Amino acid sequence: MKRVCRPRLSDVVMTIIDYSGPCPKVIIIDSQSHSPQEWTSSPSDNKILTVVAVFLNNGKLLMEQRGQDRRVYTGYLMCPSGHVEVGETIGQTLRREMMEELGIIVTRSTFLFDIDDTDPSSRQEFRHNFMLVKSYEGIITKTKESEELRWLTYEEVNTRHVIPIVERLVDRLHQAGLF
Repeated sequence: MKRVCRPRLSDVVMTIIDYSGPCPKVIIIDSQSHSPQEWTSSPSDNKILTVVAVFLNNGKLLMEQRGQDRRVYTGYLMCPSGHVEVGETIGQTLRREMMEELGIIVTRSTFLFDIDDTDPSSRQEFRHNFMLVKSYEGIITKTKESEELRWLTYEEVNTRHVIPIVERLVDRLHQAGLF
């Protein structure tokens, strides 16, 4: 297997995440070759690893307004997200963060892709791992982590103050016909 750069979402047939090693390994089966390829999100590159939860419902994307008291991406609209803690898998982070931020239990999710980014205010470097939440238990509830939760259409997201990685997420989802 070889390391590949982020595949286009439309080319992905199947995604498998292998958590057996020191960092998550993503194995992609693409529509062209139907052969497995892999890449990892390695903590050795000094980027802060995060998980970004993508919730789609009736043509709308769940967004949170980040508070002015937040250290990174202050004041921006962002999908619910959180930092991967030492020894934690991406799936574990997703479940923990969504319980903390939204009061729900994620029961099914799929890795979409990752995007590297630098926060404009703190200048910290991040690797954001986007996970499509397919099902969950409970009712999504605003917590102290965000000022406001909003379900936005494609058109509404494109007229708001969102961080650049959300613009890229929305473009990829739209190109794949998911949003």
